[in-house]
Amino acid sequence: ILFIILSTAFAPTFDVEPEKHNMQLRAYNDEIKEFLETQVLSKDARSLISRQLTRALSIGTTDHSVVFVNKMSAYNVFANVCGLLIATFEPEDDGYYDYHAEAWLDNRLLLAIRRASALELYQSLADLMTMGVLDVGEINYILEKDNLLVQYIRVDYDFYIERTTLIDDDQQTEMEEHPNMQILLDRAYTCLSKNDGGGVLHATSCIFEALGREICGIPGKKGRTFDKIFDDYSSKSSLPKKVLEYMRDIYITRNQEPNSGHGNISGEASISKQEMVSMVEIARAAIHIEDKLRN
Repeated sequence: ILFIILSTAFAPTFDVEPEKHNMQLRAYNDEIKEFLETQVLSKDARSLISRQLTRALSIGTTDHSVVFVNKMSAYNVFANVCGLLIATFEPEDDGYYDYHAEAWLDNRLLLAIRRASALELYQSLADLMTMGVLDVGEINYILEKDNLLVQYIRVDYDFYIERTTLIDDDQQTEMEEHPNMQILLDRAYTCLSKNDGGGVLHATSCIFEALGREICGIPGKKGRTFDKIFDDYSSKSSLPKKVLEYMRDIYITRNQEPNSGHGNISGEASISKQEMVSMVEIARAAIHIEDKLRN
């Protein structure tokens, strides 16, 4: 209740509602934008970004007015990108800003970070790095720890975002030992970037089948589908039973959905984006876990 009262009493004046930011993400095409929309930051990652931004806005000064203006500028970056109203607070007669107004601004900035879409957040962070507010290395570290396949790079005085594999040395070694599965995993990520549910379903099913054959000692043997080797694979696998059941369910679904590599092309696969992301990441994790626990 108190926040509602303060939000009303100390709400800022607003300029005219801006046009939605053109979301060019520098010079990115629609395919890259679609891929970025699949790279959704977790709540923990957004919380880390919030804390990093809060710290960055007050570094190098103890002047309350300077910190306040920094916060207002940061909020307006999100407002510009997300299509929110641009806020402009006026200082009091003594040149300082009311602390209730600062509380309002702090809360709106946190809400903007929490509620922004993945694409909006990536654009806002790029703008804040261009302004010198955020450090590219620290943001890339957060993205990497959140297992996101993107990172920022600096070109002159601008920042761009690009795709990356973001796998550690152990995982890189594992992928080099499984070249066929790496090809399939790359194909799965490509299909994910294109929102191709059938393609993701087909690629991940092939990964599960290839992994099962390898664990059972029959890689590449014709006539032995994942369904036929499942009992043998489940008895030798290091994966939890529920994960194995999930893998089998995906394989069964692949044989039922259209445009999933089994001959049925009558329609589109009814796979949600959440399901696609889960399939790809579980396939990637399955390869890593099998190698870790087997060795």
